[in-house]
Amino acid sequence: MKFFIDRHKINTRAQLSNFAMQELGVPANKFYTSPEIITSGSLEITERYGIDVGIVDYDVYNNESV
Repeated sequence: MKFFIDRHKINTRAQLSNFAMQELGVPANKFYTSPEIITSGSLEITERYGIDVGIVDYDVYNNESV
């Protein structure tokens, strides 16, 4: 994976944890409790969809449903 920020354009980023979980077909209780899965999965989906800046984050309130 190669992410970089180009200072000459507007770079995109996305909070996509729920989307990544669904795209990967991983159940929520496994996705949100495994650092390896949420990190590699989020970055894989970021790269797949051409998003410029790879991030790993999620809404804290989603943990209540896990």
